[in-house]
Amino acid sequence: MHEQMTFYLNQIVEQNPLINCLTNKVTTNFQANALLAIGASPIMTDEPDASPLVSAQSQAIVINIGSPFNQDKMEAIELSIKAAIDKQIPVIIDPVGVAALSNRLAYIEHLLSEYEIAAVCGNYSEIAALAGAKSNGKGVDGGHPEGEMTDHLLKVANLYQTVVVATGKTDYIANQTAVYAHQYGDALLGYVTGTGCVATTIVAAFISQAPTPADYLTAATLATGFYAWCGGRAVQLTTGPGDLPIHLLNQLYEHSVKANNKKTSDKELTNLTITQERMSSND
Repeated sequence: MHEQMTFYLNQIVEQNPLINCLTNKVTTNFQANALLAIGASPIMTDEPDASPLVSAQSQAIVINIGSPFNQDKMEAIELSIKAAIDKQIPVIIDPVGVAALSNRLAYIEHLLSEYEIAAVCGNYSEIAALAGAKSNGKGVDGGHPEGEMTDHLLKVANLYQTVVVATGKTDYIANQTAVYAHQYGDALLGYVTGTGCVATTIVAAFISQAPTPADYLTAATLATGFYAWCGGRAVQLTTGPGDLPIHLLNQLYEHSVKANNKKTSDKELTNLTITQERMSSND
């Protein structure tokens, strides 16, 4: 796993992939800085006339339906997805708010049904909503859905033939046949707006360097593991949510760009462990 992690991190730094994010205005700056911190090149173009042109030149695109969610953004999203798929560029979706707002849920279900999506990344409630389950989450908060999260992930993965990531106390990552998990994050991350949005952009950067679509699960699993691990280390250095983003960005940089520049293996990452939770009952 350490060799795979090193491969992806080095690839991102060396290739400097362009990631177009049609994203949440509340968290745009945080996402852009996180991508820069790991060596990627962010661009936030979501105008209907420009975004498809930028997306066609990118190595991955992020679709985040956080604020604003309006007709112009929906037009830009679909034009960008079409442009990306035409160039075989992976599309990663963050279904913000689908557990609370039926119009957002219907729109994401449309995108997942209509287009070939590389991965969908959300919190527990958002992924559960896509699986048809209820949750006690409020607004865009994660909450605690009914049923087992592993069941929800496998259902969504099989329904839409995509990789599924659910972030929370434990991060779960699945495709149609298997679910993986790790527990490196910290509850304090939930007190900073945008940490979930940033997770999706990190997944997009890793997926942009996947050798083939068959490697998207591995890329997403390593991405969430790396991000949560950096988040946990950042929490140890912080005094509260106010300076947490600073320490998080520093940790992302320390173990990607800085480690790559040193041309030495980041031995601290050797202890990062990801477990396989289960296989599909259909196997």
